[in-house]
Parts: sequence; structure tokens; C-alpha cells
Amino acid sequence: MPSRIVAFGSSSVKGRGDPDRGGFVGRLSKWHTALNPSNLTFNLGLVGDSTSKMVGRLLHEAPNCKPDLVILYPGLNDCRRRTRSDKPVLTDDEFRKNLSALLEHSSALAPTILVSAFPIDESRTTPWAESKQFYLLADTTRFTDIGREVCQEAKVCYLPIYETWIKHADFAELSIDGLHGTPEAHELLFNELRELISDMFGLDSLSPK
Repeated sequence: MPSRIVAFGSSSVKGRGDPDRGGFVGRLSKWHTALNPSNLTFNLGLVGDSTSKMVGRLLHEAPNCKPDLVILYPGLNDCRRRTRSDKPVLTDDEFRKNLSALLEHSSALAPTILVSAFPIDESRTTPWAESKQFYLLADTTRFTDIGREVCQEAKVCYLPIYETWIKHADFAELSIDGLHGTPEAHELLFNELRELISDMFGLDSLSPK
């Protein structure tokens, strides 16, 4: 079992949508500690962070934690538009370059899992939360495809929650605001991560939840 886990990303890593239990990382930390009291889970989520900033943060923050496993959750901040007709913050090529750098630096530290974003509900993200920010389904789907491709090229483990959850008719109910998960979504993501980590490291998935 990896004794030191780093969860790195933006607002969903920070636990947005689930303040009482700290999101999927809070649940992961509780399970991780129950397996061994000396285990540590580091939450390095920063609200609003982009992949451009994450590359620099990963290089400076993650090594200090001496991780045995890194969980990357970049989210969809790079998909933001100022208007529906504007362009995303990053181009596809820029996003691919940043994500490749994140995976390269992370994999040099420890085995890495890249988690795709929560599937968005475009009816609530155009605009999002009474702001001047727009998130379009076409953008987020395309950026998710890039993430999966980059993982395949880098041979990094990928957890495709965007692709699998969006197939369910009630996927919109998993979101508090069209962009971030509900407590139930964080619970679902934790369970999928727990199973994946158990498989990666040959653990009994029925260990403390």
C-alpha cells in the first residue's frame, strides 16, 4: 500500500460540493488512515487552478510530500470561455502540452493516476453560477479526450469518470452547479478510486471504507 498519497488539482480536489466530508480526497484520507495510522494523504487542491499553474506547483509542492502515489485531477478550468462564442482559455495543443508535462513530472515522482473531470451539465454552465464564465460540453468532451490520449501515450493509469458517468440519464443529478460534484458524486468517485488503487497495489478492496 502506498503510505504517502498526493492528490493534486483544483477545486474538486479541494472538496467543492462536499464541505462536510472533504470530497473524494477527504474520504480517501479516512480510508487510507484506517488501513494504517501512519499513512498520509496530502490534499494539494487549489480552487481555480489551471494546468499552466499546476505544472509549476507540482514541481515545487509534490516532491516535499515524498509520494508513493500521485492522483492528478486537473478539472476543467482551461475550458472556460468569457462568452459562449469566445475561445477556451487554452488551445487544444496548449492543454496537451501542459498535461503531458504534468504526467511526466508526476510519473518521475511516483505511480500516477489521472482522473477525468465530472461531466458537466451545460444547461447550468452557460453561463455558470451567475458568473461571466461559460463551459461548453463540446469543449469539455474534447479536453477529456485529450487527457485520455495523453495518458495512453505516457502509459499512465486513467480513471474515465467523465466518459462513464455522462452515459447515465441522471448524470446531471451528480452535480451541485453543473460543474462540481455533489456529496454522492464524491462518494462514487472515492469508491472507484479505492477499487483502482486496490487493483494497482494488490490490496483487498474490502479493507476499511
